[in-house]
Amino acid sequence: MMLRDRLRETPCPLGWFGRGRSLRFTADAPRGFTLVEIMIAITLLAVVSASGYSAIITGINTVEHSRNITRATQIAQTQIEALRTYSWSSLEELPESEEIALTGKYADIYGEHFTTTREITDLSSTLKEFRIIVSWESKAGPRSLEYDTIFAHNGLNDYYYRSF
Repeated sequence: MMLRDRLRETPCPLGWFGRGRSLRFTADAPRGFTLVEIMIAITLLAVVSASGYSAIITGINTVEHSRNITRATQIAQTQIEALRTYSWSSLEELPESEEIALTGKYADIYGEHFTTTREITDLSSTLKEFRIIVSWESKAGPRSLEYDTIFAHNGLNDYYYRSF
């Protein structure tokens, strides 16, 4: 008996065609997918793959943007904390605007990616406003983050400086 004859009489294992029916192979039975069905399947696969790829790329860019904001925040916070160690007379000697060179670990790792600028505004004879601006280049273009703080004569910065 040939394989074709044995398959013709084999019962359907999943019962899709009802109980007792067997798989029948005839010459006019469809044996595969048409070209249109294959083209539709390929198109659907391409659309799903493209949207998945787009979601992954968007996620990677979002994570990188968040990392840069976190780094810039750390750099600005470090600069503000460094200013708190200055005495009032040292704060008065600082120029109104200058680019600050990163030091320590930040300089080694992020020195070429981030630039930091400090701007000082005299609000009165006993108040100074400090603005720390951290700038960097991202895939979406130039970005920056600004932190502002106010120092007062005989304020927290003098107390912190004198306590050591």
